[in-house]
Amino acid sequence: MVKIMAPIQLLINKLRDLSLYRRGEDHPNPHKYILLLSVITLLDRDSNHANRFTFKELEPIFSDHFIKMFPDLPPYRRMMEYPFYHLQTDGIWQLHVKHGMEKIYKDYQASRLTKKRLLETVDYASLEKTIFELLSIDSHRRRIRGEIMAILQELGATDSGFYTNEKENEFMVGETTSLYDHERATIKDLKRFVDKYQDWKVISNILILEEQSKTYLEYDVIIVARSGIYVVELKHWSGHIEIAPYNWIVNGTSYRADPHRLNEFKCKVLKGIYQHQFRTYPNVWVESIVVLTNPEAIIENADTPSKYKEGQRSHTFASLGEFITYLKRRDAEPPILTSKQIEAVAQYISSLNQPRKSIYYTVPGYETIEYRYQSAEYIELLARPKGGQAQGLYRFRIFRPSAVHSFSERQRFQAKALATLKSIELIGEHPNIHRVWINESYDGDIIEGSRWSESG
Repeated sequence: MVKIMAPIQLLINKLRDLSLYRRGEDHPNPHKYILLLSVITLLDRDSNHANRFTFKELEPIFSDHFIKMFPDLPPYRRMMEYPFYHLQTDGIWQLHVKHGMEKIYKDYQASRLTKKRLLETVDYASLEKTIFELLSIDSHRRRIRGEIMAILQELGATDSGFYTNEKENEFMVGETTSLYDHERATIKDLKRFVDKYQDWKVISNILILEEQSKTYLEYDVIIVARSGIYVVELKHWSGHIEIAPYNWIVNGTSYRADPHRLNEFKCKVLKGIYQHQFRTYPNVWVESIVVLTNPEAIIENADTPSKYKEGQRSHTFASLGEFITYLKRRDAEPPILTSKQIEAVAQYISSLNQPRKSIYYTVPGYETIEYRYQSAEYIELLARPKGGQAQGLYRFRIFRPSAVHSFSERQRFQAKALATLKSIELIGEHPNIHRVWINESYDGDIIEGSRWSESG
Protein backbone atom coordinates (compact mmCIF):
# COMPACT_ATOMS: atom_id res chain seq x y z
CA MET A 1 0.00 0.00 0.00
CA VAL A 2 1.45 3.37 -0.98
CA LYS A 3 1.41 5.93 1.81
CA ILE A 4 0.28 9.36 0.61
CA MET A 5 2.09 12.15 2.44
CA ALA A 6 0.15 15.20 3.65
CA PRO A 7 0.94 18.51 1.85
CA ILE A 8 2.23 20.07 5.08
CA GLN A 9 4.72 17.22 5.51
CA LEU A 10 5.79 17.56 1.89
CA LEU A 11 6.55 21.23 2.53
CA ILE A 12 8.52 20.38 5.66
CA ASN A 13 10.55 17.85 3.68
CA LYS A 14 11.15 20.49 0.99
CA LEU A 15 12.41 22.88 3.66
CA ARG A 16 14.86 20.29 4.93
CA ASP A 17 16.18 19.74 1.41
CA LEU A 18 16.92 23.39 0.57
CA SER A 19 20.36 23.96 -0.86
CA LEU A 20 22.30 25.98 1.70
CA TYR A 21 25.67 26.28 0.00
CA ARG A 22 26.64 29.08 -2.34
CA ARG A 23 29.15 28.60 -5.10
CA GLY A 24 32.69 28.87 -3.78
CA GLU A 25 31.64 28.62 -0.11
CA ASP A 26 31.93 25.63 2.20
CA HIS A 27 29.68 26.90 5.00
CA PRO A 28 25.86 26.74 5.04
CA ASN A 29 23.91 29.98 4.65
CA PRO A 30 20.66 30.82 6.48
CA HIS A 31 19.41 33.29 3.85
CA LYS A 32 16.64 31.19 2.28
CA TYR A 33 15.10 30.35 5.65
CA ILE A 34 15.22 33.96 6.82
CA LEU A 35 13.53 35.06 3.58
CA LEU A 36 10.76 32.48 4.12
CA LEU A 37 10.33 33.78 7.67
CA SER A 38 9.98 37.25 6.21
CA VAL A 39 7.18 36.01 3.95
CA ILE A 40 5.47 34.40 6.96
CA THR A 41 5.79 37.68 8.87
CA LEU A 42 4.01 39.51 6.04
CA LEU A 43 1.22 36.92 6.04
CA ASP A 44 0.92 37.19 9.83
CA ARG A 45 0.48 40.93 9.53
CA ASP A 46 -1.98 40.71 6.65
CA SER A 47 -3.85 37.41 6.27
CA ASN A 48 -5.36 38.74 3.02
CA HIS A 49 -1.98 39.49 1.48
CA ALA A 50 -1.96 38.54 -2.21
CA ASN A 51 0.47 35.99 -3.56
CA ARG A 52 2.72 38.82 -4.70
CA PHE A 53 5.88 39.58 -2.73
CA THR A 54 8.12 42.40 -3.89
CA PHE A 55 11.80 42.80 -3.12
CA LYS A 56 11.22 46.21 -1.52
CA GLU A 57 8.56 45.07 0.97
CA LEU A 58 10.53 41.96 2.02
CA GLU A 59 13.98 43.48 2.35
CA PRO A 60 13.49 45.49 5.59
CA ILE A 61 11.86 42.50 7.32
CA PHE A 62 14.61 40.19 6.05
CA SER A 63 17.30 42.59 7.28
CA ASP A 64 15.66 42.93 10.72
CA HIS A 65 15.39 39.16 11.23
CA PHE A 66 18.94 38.62 9.97
CA ILE A 67 20.51 41.19 12.30
CA LYS A 68 18.67 39.80 15.33
CA MET A 69 19.54 36.17 14.63
CA PHE A 70 23.03 36.53 13.13
CA PRO A 71 24.30 39.83 14.55
CA ASP A 72 27.97 39.02 13.97
CA LEU A 73 27.74 38.51 10.22
CA PRO A 74 28.99 41.58 8.31
CA PRO A 75 26.59 43.60 6.11
CA TYR A 76 27.86 42.08 2.84
CA ARG A 77 26.73 38.65 4.15
CA ARG A 78 23.16 39.88 4.77
CA MET A 79 22.16 40.63 1.17
CA MET A 80 18.77 39.32 0.06
CA GLU A 81 19.32 38.99 -3.69
CA TYR A 82 20.79 35.47 -3.36
CA PRO A 83 17.73 33.82 -1.73
CA PHE A 84 15.25 36.02 -3.62
CA TYR A 85 16.50 34.59 -6.91
CA HIS A 86 17.41 31.04 -5.88
CA LEU A 87 14.19 30.12 -4.05
CA GLN A 88 12.73 29.54 -7.49
CA THR A 89 15.35 26.85 -8.19
CA ASP A 90 14.12 25.08 -5.02
CA GLY A 91 10.53 25.08 -6.28
CA ILE A 92 9.36 27.50 -3.55
CA TRP A 93 8.32 30.38 -5.78
CA GLN A 94 8.80 31.95 -9.16
CA LEU A 95 9.87 35.43 -10.24
CA HIS A 96 7.65 37.50 -12.50
CA VAL A 97 9.67 39.65 -14.88
CA LYS A 98 8.45 43.14 -15.77
CA HIS A 99 6.87 43.49 -19.19
CA GLY A 100 9.46 44.35 -21.80
CA MET A 101 12.41 43.45 -19.56
CA GLU A 102 12.61 39.74 -20.45
CA LYS A 103 15.74 39.97 -22.61
CA ILE A 104 17.59 42.18 -20.15
CA TYR A 105 16.66 39.82 -17.30
CA LYS A 106 17.98 36.85 -19.29
CA ASP A 107 21.23 38.71 -20.00
CA TYR A 108 21.60 39.48 -16.28
CA GLN A 109 21.02 35.81 -15.45
CA ALA A 110 24.03 34.89 -17.54
CA SER A 111 26.26 37.09 -15.37
CA ARG A 112 24.91 38.06 -11.95
CA LEU A 113 21.56 39.25 -10.61
CA THR A 114 22.44 42.02 -8.18
CA LYS A 115 19.87 43.92 -6.11
CA LYS A 116 19.88 46.77 -8.60
CA ARG A 117 19.27 44.41 -11.52
CA LEU A 118 16.50 42.53 -9.71
CA LEU A 119 14.70 45.79 -8.90
CA GLU A 120 15.12 46.85 -12.51
CA THR A 121 13.74 43.69 -14.13
CA VAL A 122 11.60 41.74 -11.61
CA ASP A 123 8.10 42.87 -10.69
CA TYR A 124 7.38 40.41 -7.85
CA ALA A 125 7.72 36.82 -6.66
CA SER A 126 4.81 34.44 -6.08
CA LEU A 127 4.82 31.31 -3.97
CA GLU A 128 4.06 27.96 -5.56
CA LYS A 129 0.27 27.60 -5.35
CA THR A 130 0.15 24.73 -2.82
CA ILE A 131 2.71 26.41 -0.57
CA PHE A 132 0.78 29.70 -0.61
CA GLU A 133 -2.44 27.87 0.29
CA LEU A 134 -0.71 26.13 3.20
CA LEU A 135 0.81 29.36 4.52
CA SER A 136 -2.58 31.07 4.31
CA ILE A 137 -3.72 28.84 7.21
CA ASP A 138 -2.63 30.08 10.66
CA SER A 139 -1.95 26.65 12.17
CA HIS A 140 0.15 25.53 9.20
CA ARG A 141 2.03 28.83 9.24
CA ARG A 142 2.87 28.38 12.93
CA ARG A 143 4.14 24.87 12.30
CA ILE A 144 6.31 25.91 9.37
CA ARG A 145 7.64 28.83 11.40
CA GLY A 146 8.66 26.39 14.13
CA GLU A 147 10.42 24.13 11.63
CA ILE A 148 12.35 27.06 10.18
CA MET A 149 13.33 28.33 13.63
CA ALA A 150 14.71 24.91 14.58
CA ILE A 151 16.79 24.81 11.38
CA LEU A 152 18.10 28.33 11.95
CA GLN A 153 19.23 27.42 15.45
CA GLU A 154 21.08 24.47 13.98
CA LEU A 155 22.76 26.87 11.57
CA GLY A 156 24.02 28.96 14.49
CA ALA A 157 21.27 31.54 15.06
CA THR A 158 21.67 33.50 18.26
CA ASP A 159 20.45 31.82 21.44
CA SER A 160 18.30 34.86 22.24
CA GLY A 161 15.32 32.62 21.49
CA PHE A 162 12.19 32.77 19.39
CA TYR A 163 8.59 33.42 20.28
CA THR A 164 5.35 34.61 18.80
CA ASN A 165 3.87 37.87 19.98
CA GLU A 166 0.24 36.93 20.36
CA LYS A 167 -0.92 40.53 20.68
CA GLU A 168 0.54 41.64 17.37
CA ASN A 169 0.51 38.16 15.82
CA GLU A 170 4.02 38.82 14.57
CA PHE A 171 7.15 36.74 14.52
CA MET A 172 9.77 38.26 16.77
CA VAL A 173 13.10 37.39 18.29
CA GLY A 174 13.20 37.87 22.04
CA GLU A 175 15.25 36.96 25.06
CA THR A 176 14.50 33.73 26.84
CA THR A 177 16.32 31.39 29.18
CA SER A 178 14.49 28.24 28.11
CA LEU A 179 17.61 26.39 26.97
CA TYR A 180 19.49 27.35 30.10
CA ASP A 181 16.49 26.46 32.26
CA HIS A 182 16.45 23.04 30.62
CA GLU A 183 20.17 22.65 31.33
CA ARG A 184 19.64 23.56 34.98
CA ALA A 185 16.75 21.11 35.20
CA THR A 186 18.92 18.36 33.69
CA ILE A 187 21.73 19.05 36.17
CA LYS A 188 19.19 19.06 39.00
CA ASP A 189 17.85 15.66 37.91
CA LEU A 190 21.38 14.33 37.64
CA LYS A 191 22.29 15.56 41.13
CA ARG A 192 19.09 14.04 42.52
CA PHE A 193 20.16 10.67 41.17
CA VAL A 194 23.80 10.99 42.27
CA ASP A 195 22.71 11.95 45.81
CA LYS A 196 21.54 8.35 46.21
CA TYR A 197 25.16 7.28 45.91
CA GLN A 198 27.00 8.74 48.90
CA ASP A 199 30.40 8.24 47.27
CA TRP A 200 29.65 10.22 44.09
CA LYS A 201 30.16 13.95 43.69
CA VAL A 202 28.82 16.33 41.04
CA ILE A 203 30.43 19.67 40.18
CA SER A 204 28.56 21.82 37.66
CA ASN A 205 29.17 25.00 35.64
CA ILE A 206 32.85 25.39 36.40
CA LEU A 207 35.65 27.34 34.70
CA ILE A 208 39.14 25.81 34.79
CA LEU A 209 42.23 27.62 33.54
CA GLU A 210 44.40 25.65 31.11
CA GLU A 211 47.83 26.95 32.12
CA GLN A 212 49.74 26.37 28.89
CA SER A 213 47.45 28.42 26.65
CA LYS A 214 46.04 30.59 29.47
CA THR A 215 42.57 29.64 28.23
CA TYR A 216 39.54 29.13 30.47
CA LEU A 217 37.59 25.95 29.72
CA GLU A 218 33.92 25.72 30.65
CA TYR A 219 32.68 22.41 32.04
CA ASP A 220 28.94 21.71 32.17
CA VAL A 221 29.21 18.82 34.64
CA ILE A 222 32.06 16.86 36.23
CA ILE A 223 31.23 13.66 38.10
CA VAL A 224 33.78 12.05 40.42
CA ALA A 225 32.75 8.44 41.13
CA ARG A 226 34.28 5.19 42.29
CA SER A 227 34.83 4.09 38.69
CA GLY A 228 36.55 7.29 37.54
CA ILE A 229 35.92 10.88 36.48
CA TYR A 230 33.34 11.89 33.87
CA VAL A 231 33.28 15.18 31.95
CA VAL A 232 29.68 15.65 30.80
CA GLU A 233 28.67 17.99 27.98
CA LEU A 234 24.92 18.68 27.72
CA LYS A 235 23.44 19.41 24.30
CA HIS A 236 19.79 20.40 23.82
CA TRP A 237 19.89 20.03 20.04
CA SER A 238 16.75 19.44 18.01
CA GLY A 239 15.99 17.66 14.76
CA HIS A 240 17.43 14.48 13.29
CA ILE A 241 20.98 13.99 14.53
CA GLU A 242 23.26 11.34 13.06
CA ILE A 243 26.37 10.75 15.17
CA ALA A 244 29.38 10.27 12.88
CA PRO A 245 33.17 10.62 13.10
CA TYR A 246 34.51 14.18 13.10
CA ASN A 247 31.21 15.87 12.13
CA TRP A 248 27.66 15.01 13.14
CA ILE A 249 24.98 15.30 10.47
CA VAL A 250 21.90 17.36 11.38
CA ASN A 251 18.71 16.83 9.37
CA GLY A 252 20.76 15.33 6.56
CA THR A 253 21.85 18.76 5.29
CA SER A 254 24.13 20.49 7.80
CA TYR A 255 27.09 19.48 9.92
CA ARG A 256 28.24 20.14 13.46
CA ALA A 257 31.68 19.41 14.81
CA ASP A 258 31.73 16.36 17.04
CA PRO A 259 31.44 17.85 20.57
CA HIS A 260 33.77 15.15 21.86
CA ARG A 261 36.65 16.89 20.10
CA LEU A 262 36.62 19.78 22.55
CA ASN A 263 35.32 17.70 25.43
CA GLU A 264 38.20 15.24 25.11
CA PHE A 265 40.62 18.16 25.38
CA LYS A 266 38.85 19.17 28.60
CA CYS A 267 39.29 15.58 29.81
CA LYS A 268 43.01 15.72 29.01
CA VAL A 269 43.40 18.96 30.97
CA LEU A 270 41.50 17.53 33.95
CA LYS A 271 43.53 14.30 33.83
CA GLY A 272 46.74 16.33 33.93
CA ILE A 273 45.50 18.26 36.97
CA TYR A 274 44.55 15.00 38.71
CA GLN A 275 47.90 13.37 38.01
CA HIS A 276 49.82 16.42 39.20
CA GLN A 277 47.80 17.02 42.37
CA PHE A 278 47.09 13.41 43.43
CA ARG A 279 50.27 11.55 42.58
CA THR A 280 49.69 8.77 45.12
CA TYR A 281 46.10 8.11 43.99
CA PRO A 282 45.18 5.30 41.54
CA ASN A 283 45.35 5.97 37.82
CA VAL A 284 41.83 6.78 36.57
CA TRP A 285 40.22 7.37 33.21
CA VAL A 286 38.65 10.75 32.60
CA GLU A 287 35.79 9.98 30.22
CA SER A 288 34.17 12.32 27.71
CA ILE A 289 30.36 12.07 27.89
CA VAL A 290 27.91 13.91 25.63
CA VAL A 291 24.25 13.75 26.65
CA LEU A 292 21.58 14.89 24.18
CA THR A 293 18.78 16.22 26.36
CA ASN A 294 16.02 17.15 23.89
CA PRO A 295 13.37 14.39 24.11
CA GLU A 296 11.95 15.36 20.70
CA ALA A 297 15.24 14.91 18.84
CA ILE A 298 15.80 11.81 16.71
CA ILE A 299 19.24 10.33 17.43
CA GLU A 300 21.11 7.81 15.31
CA ASN A 301 24.20 5.83 16.38
CA ALA A 302 24.09 6.81 20.06
CA ASP A 303 25.80 4.51 22.57
CA THR A 304 23.74 2.16 24.73
CA PRO A 305 24.54 1.35 28.36
CA SER A 306 24.43 -2.40 27.72
CA LYS A 307 26.81 -2.42 24.74
CA TYR A 308 29.61 -0.05 25.67
CA LYS A 309 33.07 -1.29 24.73
CA GLU A 310 35.72 -1.92 27.34
CA GLY A 311 38.35 0.78 27.01
CA GLN A 312 36.09 3.16 25.07
CA ARG A 313 36.52 6.57 26.69
CA SER A 314 34.06 8.70 24.74
CA HIS A 315 30.34 8.00 24.91
CA THR A 316 27.25 9.73 23.51
CA PHE A 317 23.85 9.05 25.06
CA ALA A 318 20.47 9.99 23.61
CA SER A 319 18.98 10.88 27.02
CA LEU A 320 19.87 11.52 30.63
CA GLY A 321 18.24 8.20 31.56
CA GLU A 322 20.61 6.29 29.26
CA PHE A 323 23.60 8.00 30.84
CA ILE A 324 22.35 7.25 34.36
CA THR A 325 21.92 3.57 33.45
CA TYR A 326 25.50 3.60 32.16
CA LEU A 327 26.73 5.08 35.45
CA LYS A 328 24.90 2.36 37.39
CA ARG A 329 26.62 -0.33 35.33
CA ARG A 330 30.01 1.29 35.85
CA ASP A 331 29.35 1.54 39.58
CA ALA A 332 28.86 -2.22 39.74
CA GLU A 333 32.48 -2.74 38.61
CA PRO A 334 35.31 -3.03 41.17
CA PRO A 335 35.91 0.47 42.58
CA ILE A 336 39.04 2.45 41.73
CA LEU A 337 38.66 5.41 44.10
CA THR A 338 37.70 5.30 47.77
CA SER A 339 35.13 7.58 49.38
CA LYS A 340 37.83 9.79 50.91
CA GLN A 341 39.67 10.04 47.60
CA ILE A 342 36.45 11.02 45.79
CA GLU A 343 35.79 13.73 48.39
CA ALA A 344 39.33 15.12 48.11
CA VAL A 345 39.30 15.18 44.29
CA ALA A 346 35.88 16.83 44.15
CA GLN A 347 36.85 19.50 46.67
CA TYR A 348 40.04 20.32 44.78
CA ILE A 349 38.26 20.58 41.43
CA SER A 350 35.65 22.88 43.01
CA SER A 351 38.45 25.07 44.36
CA LEU A 352 39.71 25.63 40.81
CA ASN A 353 36.50 27.45 39.88
CA GLN A 354 37.83 30.95 40.37
CA PRO A 355 36.69 34.13 38.59
CA ARG A 356 38.74 35.05 35.58
CA LYS A 357 41.55 37.42 36.48
CA SER A 358 41.51 40.11 33.81
CA ILE A 359 43.78 42.95 32.93
CA TYR A 360 41.46 45.91 32.57
CA TYR A 361 41.92 47.39 29.12
CA THR A 362 39.67 49.52 26.95
CA VAL A 363 40.01 50.65 23.37
CA PRO A 364 39.16 54.36 22.92
CA GLY A 365 35.58 54.76 21.66
CA TYR A 366 34.59 51.18 22.56
CA GLU A 367 33.02 49.45 25.55
CA THR A 368 34.72 46.17 26.53
CA ILE A 369 32.27 43.26 26.61
CA GLU A 370 34.48 40.22 27.19
CA TYR A 371 38.13 39.31 27.57
CA ARG A 372 38.71 36.25 25.38
CA TYR A 373 42.42 35.62 25.84
CA GLN A 374 45.34 37.03 27.77
CA SER A 375 49.04 36.24 27.69
CA ALA A 376 52.29 38.00 28.42
CA GLU A 377 52.36 39.34 24.86
CA TYR A 378 48.81 40.28 23.95
CA ILE A 379 45.21 40.66 25.10
CA GLU A 380 42.21 39.71 22.97
CA LEU A 381 38.83 41.22 23.76
CA LEU A 382 35.38 41.84 22.32
CA ALA A 383 33.95 45.34 22.39
CA ARG A 384 31.10 47.36 20.98
CA PRO A 385 31.12 51.00 19.85
CA LYS A 386 29.97 53.59 22.36
CA GLY A 387 27.14 55.96 21.57
CA GLY A 388 25.21 53.61 19.28
CA GLN A 389 26.85 54.94 16.13
CA ALA A 390 27.49 51.42 14.79
CA GLN A 391 26.06 47.98 15.43
CA GLY A 392 27.66 44.62 16.16
CA LEU A 393 30.76 43.48 17.97
CA TYR A 394 34.39 44.05 17.18
CA ARG A 395 37.44 41.99 18.07
CA PHE A 396 40.61 43.72 19.24
CA ARG A 397 44.01 42.26 19.89
CA ILE A 398 46.37 44.47 21.85
CA PHE A 399 50.02 43.55 21.43
CA ARG A 400 52.02 44.81 24.38
CA PRO A 401 55.64 43.87 25.08
CA SER A 402 56.44 43.04 28.69
CA ALA A 403 57.80 45.79 30.90
CA VAL A 404 60.71 43.51 31.84
CA HIS A 405 62.01 43.57 28.25
CA SER A 406 64.81 45.95 27.38
CA PHE A 407 64.15 48.94 25.15
CA SER A 408 65.71 47.22 22.12
CA GLU A 409 63.69 44.04 22.78
CA ARG A 410 60.48 46.09 22.97
CA GLN A 411 61.34 47.78 19.67
CA ARG A 412 61.95 44.41 17.98
CA PHE A 413 58.65 43.07 19.35
CA GLN A 414 56.72 46.09 18.03
CA ALA A 415 58.39 45.95 14.62
CA LYS A 416 57.61 42.24 14.26
CA ALA A 417 53.94 42.68 15.30
CA LEU A 418 53.46 45.63 12.94
CA ALA A 419 55.06 43.82 10.00
CA THR A 420 52.78 40.80 10.44
CA LEU A 421 49.62 42.84 10.88
CA LYS A 422 50.36 45.16 7.97
CA SER A 423 50.76 42.16 5.67
CA ILE A 424 47.22 41.10 6.69
CA GLU A 425 45.95 44.64 6.15
CA LEU A 426 47.35 44.65 2.60
CA ILE A 427 45.03 41.79 1.61
CA GLY A 428 42.22 44.34 1.53
CA GLU A 429 38.59 43.44 0.87
CA HIS A 430 37.81 39.73 0.52
CA PRO A 431 34.45 38.00 1.14
CA ASN A 432 36.03 35.35 3.39
CA ILE A 433 38.43 37.61 5.28
CA HIS A 434 37.49 40.30 7.78
CA ARG A 435 39.06 43.68 7.12
CA VAL A 436 41.79 44.39 9.65
CA TRP A 437 42.95 47.81 10.75
CA ILE A 438 45.90 48.74 12.95
CA ASN A 439 46.44 51.55 15.43
CA GLU A 440 49.25 52.29 17.83
CA SER A 441 48.39 53.65 21.28
CA TYR A 442 50.24 56.42 23.08
CA ASP A 443 51.77 53.75 25.32
CA GLY A 444 53.27 51.92 22.36
CA ASP A 445 50.68 49.13 22.32
CA ILE A 446 49.74 47.89 18.86
CA ILE A 447 45.97 47.49 18.46
CA GLU A 448 44.55 45.22 15.76
CA GLY A 449 40.82 45.62 15.09
CA SER A 450 38.29 43.70 12.99
CA ARG A 451 34.62 42.79 12.92
CA TRP A 452 33.77 39.83 15.15
CA SER A 453 32.30 36.61 13.79
CA GLU A 454 31.76 33.26 15.56
CA SER A 455 32.76 31.50 12.36
CA GLY A 456 36.28 32.92 12.47
